[in-house]
Amino acid sequence: MQVLEIAIDALEAGAIRPFWSAVLGYVDEPGRSGTWDALIDPLGQGPAVWFQRMDEPRPQRNRIHLDVSVPHEEVAARISAALAAG
Repeated sequence: MQVLEIAIDALEAGAIRPFWSAVLGYVDEPGRSGTWDALIDPLGQGPAVWFQRMDEPRPQRNRIHLDVSVPHEEVAARISAALAAG
């Protein structure tokens, strides 16, 4: 089992959240519709998209990253495979 989420850094999530909702066809998580709350795939197939609050712009860094969570016993093998893949 693994969990994949897409995190998007933002100074103001309210300015970009509607865009990502429209582009992906995602909706508010049930009971959560705040500016900083995650968006989810209504079909339950794609990863959740959440917004990480930034204090100041960081133009040199990637503003989107993937959070991959796997069981502890799979971590070493997954890291080794990723390093071997380049």
